[in-house]
Amino acid sequence: MGRERDFEIVIRAGGASDAVIAEMKRPTARFGNRAGQAEALAAEYERTHPAEGPFLPQIPCMLSQNAKHLSREEMGRLLADPAWVAEEKYDGCRAKLHIGPAGNRLDTRNRLPATHHYHEITDNLPHLASAAMPALAGTVLDGELLMPGADSRTSAIVIATAGPETAQNLQRRLGLCRFVAFDCMFFRGRDIRERPFRERRKALEEVVTWMHAFGVLPELALSPVVEIHQAAGLYARVTAAGGEGVMLKNLDAPYSMHHSRRVSHQLKWKKMREVDGFITGFVPGDLAGEFANLVGAFRVSVYDAAGKIREIASVQPGGMAERVRATKRGPRGPELADGYAGRCIEVRFQRMTEYGRCIHAVFSRWRPDKNPKDCVCEEG
Repeated sequence: MGRERDFEIVIRAGGASDAVIAEMKRPTARFGNRAGQAEALAAEYERTHPAEGPFLPQIPCMLSQNAKHLSREEMGRLLADPAWVAEEKYDGCRAKLHIGPAGNRLDTRNRLPATHHYHEITDNLPHLASAAMPALAGTVLDGELLMPGADSRTSAIVIATAGPETAQNLQRRLGLCRFVAFDCMFFRGRDIRERPFRERRKALEEVVTWMHAFGVLPELALSPVVEIHQAAGLYARVTAAGGEGVMLKNLDAPYSMHHSRRVSHQLKWKKMREVDGFITGFVPGDLAGEFANLVGAFRVSVYDAAGKIREIASVQPGGMAERVRATKRGPRGPELADGYAGRCIEVRFQRMTEYGRCIHAVFSRWRPDKNPKDCVCEEG
């Protein structure tokens, strides 16, 4: 009951009505999933806070599946299919650029808990917001914010999450944030998300060509694509240079308008590492989501060089069935089922921070052949 009460306080602070709160306590009754709930709450906020407008259109980003799920044979067939192309996967902060008649606005793919709107960061990036492009008004681009320097991801996330003054000061010190565009969602006011990627790509190229021809927005770049037979070479070059990997995109596929489901026609092919750890706790599932009253994620730890236990990641269980098995009903909510604490697993991740935390960590497999004392990691 305590977590439900805390959740109700949060959504009331966002202006939700009693009717919406009642629906939120029945996650699948009307909205079907967490994304549908967030969309309804965003609309409710706009209705109850009209003075804060004009609001940006709430456009969800398309989310990609990971190519690690493909077998070697499936990956081989994909890399020989001319209906696919490849481009670098950027490690910055995902953002959308909304081009207006007299200026632009930007938001991220993450919603704010108070307003339930995608987080607007226009004031953090005045150099991207101030460029007037009336000929392209109504265009919405999908892309990545990148900062100069070796730690572009950390800097870009700070730019996107800090207040305007902090974000602008950081750019004065490190250099202006760039926007690398890789898709076009709206073109001059027309929704083209249902069109195949090959058509959206042409629209994107037309937008960027216009900008460069008129010397507008030099901090915006077009993400290059290569034919699929060049994907392996691109992957090798990007990962050798310390990059994340590449994106594989189907030229005939639309831009998914589903709010939360990851698509199989756009895949992340990332360089991953492995580490063995053991379960030391869990994170409860979101009360408003499909994992309410279930284990949301396992807390995974290792022994460091000094023999002390250190948490390195939180990873989601391998699927809904595993999530249910891992959950035990307790007097105050979900608890970790007997036999899970201390169980060893293999975690796949992209890199480890200087503080010893795994970035982009995912559950790989159980390690019944290991015990916790075998799980030693001296990195970080």
